[in-house]
Amino acid sequence: MSDPGNRQQATDWSRLSAQQIHSWILQRSQATGQAYPAVLSQLPPEARYVLERAQQAMALEEPTRQAQAVQMPLLNPAPPLGAPSMSLVGAEQAWVAANHAANAPSPASQLLDPVQNGHMDQQQLQQRQAELIRMRGSQLGYQTAVNGQIRENGTRPGMSRTSSGTVYSNGPRVPLPGSRAPSLPPPARHGGLSQEQVATLNAHNNAQNQARYMQESRQNSWHREQMNLAQQAVPARPFQAVNRPVNDGSIGAARLLRLGDPLSQLLQMKDSYDAVQAFCADLFTERASLKTTFTETGTDQLKTFEIGSAALPRYFYAAKEAGLSSRQINLDGPREAVRMASFGHPVLVVQCARLTVIDTYRNGSVVTKTGRLECQLIQTTSATAMDDIAQSALPILKIESLEVEYTSSTESVLRSALVEQQAEVIKNSRGPAKLYIVPQSPVGTFGVTESELRCMEVAESVGQLQELFHFVQREKLGPMEGLQKLADFYRQAQAWSSQDIVGTPNAVATPSHAQSPAQQAAR
Repeated sequence: MSDPGNRQQATDWSRLSAQQIHSWILQRSQATGQAYPAVLSQLPPEARYVLERAQQAMALEEPTRQAQAVQMPLLNPAPPLGAPSMSLVGAEQAWVAANHAANAPSPASQLLDPVQNGHMDQQQLQQRQAELIRMRGSQLGYQTAVNGQIRENGTRPGMSRTSSGTVYSNGPRVPLPGSRAPSLPPPARHGGLSQEQVATLNAHNNAQNQARYMQESRQNSWHREQMNLAQQAVPARPFQAVNRPVNDGSIGAARLLRLGDPLSQLLQMKDSYDAVQAFCADLFTERASLKTTFTETGTDQLKTFEIGSAALPRYFYAAKEAGLSSRQINLDGPREAVRMASFGHPVLVVQCARLTVIDTYRNGSVVTKTGRLECQLIQTTSATAMDDIAQSALPILKIESLEVEYTSSTESVLRSALVEQQAEVIKNSRGPAKLYIVPQSPVGTFGVTESELRCMEVAESVGQLQELFHFVQREKLGPMEGLQKLADFYRQAQAWSSQDIVGTPNAVATPSHAQSPAQQAAR
């Protein structure tokens, strides 16, 4: 191996491993009699960089090695191999001076496999292992003193001291079955340290441990405080897991129950069609659908209607014009689950097998309908006019599809309405007064008003014009102009399709200008 002072051989140092450089330092220290840090300071930057990288790797593995071994930190740098034996006081002075001289890695911790580099024969390997054992024993003896875990002879459990002052440690000794533990000679008193020195080291070690414990406690407290603040700052997420049922139904069901009061307020307003449109925009998505099934009383005949979001404002407004004054929704035992839709976004599904809807009309009639409900809601990214984030912690959800099936309906009359009619008849009549006058029923045999039925029938018949409605609203066009542009678009798309059928070789995909308005909106 070349001289470290020769700069022409710098590339050779960068190609060597940490074990090879460490072996060279030990040989140089034995040959010249210089200390380990002095030889280390003569190395070129390339060699010191290799040793520093090895030291960093050992520092990362140090916690695992401490947990698996005797839980005793390694000191660096180590004294040179082959140095004469010294007492614990001399070792302490030498190691303290070495620590102030340089921050080199510990030789005992980095000399992993000396045969791996191929520069030692079997005899040199045996000599190196013997030197390593002696050096490691001196290191463990010093570490035992500074850690404050000292016996009277300066050793720890699992260590023994020879007459020359060398400490050996091979872990706990387990006797063979049937054998007796060897009798050790009585240890030398104090092991080279006076009682004052031992007490000073113990007190210093206890102070360091207490300071380290207080620092770790403060750090843990700070981390816990930061975690609590982060959890408080993050809003509650409605979609906790995919296909995970929620038994209490506390998110989507609460959103559906909040429909009663706003809808009742809208029904009390005059000329409130614009407000009804805003209400539907806040509640339903642009692609929402409402599917309702009514059961005729006495015959069990079913009528099913499905309308889109464009016809929903007209449907609610028709119910208002028919005399509906309030609507109350009750969900008994709803269940919720989060599912993944085909477009990759989570959908909150609310199912209720016992649904009750109570409609109150202005003439005092009360219609109670029972059935089942299934609703799919998706989360929106921005607040709307009907959602007050400051007053409600619920996530902003909109209905994507709503399916309601009414299985029965019953009608009743409020007593207050009967009393008012009776008093008026008694006051204005000349003959015998009638006891009760029942107001005319606003609903038919299906439990819904005729205006609502006609509105749903018309909306279902023109449901195929849903794309036209979206196109006109998005482009802000009139009915005739929007219909003309949509027809031109379909003619152009049909022309492109016919060219593809004839055999256009490069027609792989539909051009962007020939895509449907729904596809362009998705883009």
